[in-house]
Amino acid sequence: MKLSVFMKRKNSLFVANRLKTVLSFMVVNAVLLAVNQFSVVELYGTVETSFASWSSYTNFHNKKIKSDVIYVMKEEHEEQTKSISYDYRLSKAKGGEYIAIGQSESIPIKYNSVFYLDEQCGLIFSNLVEMTTRNVALRCLY
Repeated sequence: MKLSVFMKRKNSLFVANRLKTVLSFMVVNAVLLAVNQFSVVELYGTVETSFASWSSYTNFHNKKIKSDVIYVMKEEHEEQTKSISYDYRLSKAKGGEYIAIGQSESIPIKYNSVFYLDEQCGLIFSNLVEMTTRNVALRCLY
């Protein structure tokens, strides 16, 4: 008997506050949608070897990946600098791997493996077959 009275009282409170409850759910969903639409992840990193060094800045927003890379090739008494920009769209992601598709003529599809060093940084290899210093990027949360 007491349980039935308790349920009726609880149900009547919900009916009386139904509009407030529905409005609060709508506001929470709108806030979550806005946060999702305007959130951007920025990553930055530099890799140095004996033959070259390269720095990359990556901006990730709504499945769009934009990377700017600056290469510095070290030769005997001279350095050559090259700047490249990549625009990709995230296609598939699973665990520490993802496939990115872009309009680049040199690399239209990139398969990347990510090895996380800690909560901030990861090593990204841009080749499935060969994981060497020639195709690695260090990227950390900016």
